[in-house]
Amino acid sequence: MVAKDAEYRLQITPYINERTSRTSTLVTLSTIKSFASFRYALDVDAEFDGDTLRLCVLGLKTPDPDLPAAGPAEFKQDYEEMSGDCRIVVKGLDGSSTAIAVRVTPQSVTLMGPVTGGNVALDLHPPHRSP
Repeated sequence: MVAKDAEYRLQITPYINERTSRTSTLVTLSTIKSFASFRYALDVDAEFDGDTLRLCVLGLKTPDPDLPAAGPAEFKQDYEEMSGDCRIVVKGLDGSSTAIAVRVTPQSVTLMGPVTGGNVALDLHPPHRSP
């Protein structure tokens, strides 16, 4: 499910938090491009209203702690309330937008239709224990 000119990779992973025994969904948005001498955090304005997750990329920022490392810039957020049919909209720095419809269950994340827009590569992962 890789878009031809993707700038970002979106990973959606259901898991069970071992500490709380609650089902949750880990959403990771990262750049396709890796940075050779520094690993940045992806600055994202994230809003979840119950059935739509909007991720608006604002830029890059220095992570804490700021130790040198190679790799993509990354944003991670945990959503306990994400379940059922959900829409995810990713807006890039250039204003381009990608919309993705998924069904989230404790057992899986399923793509529910075509991905509209082209700046996001999508990875749907099987469930696992706490990240």
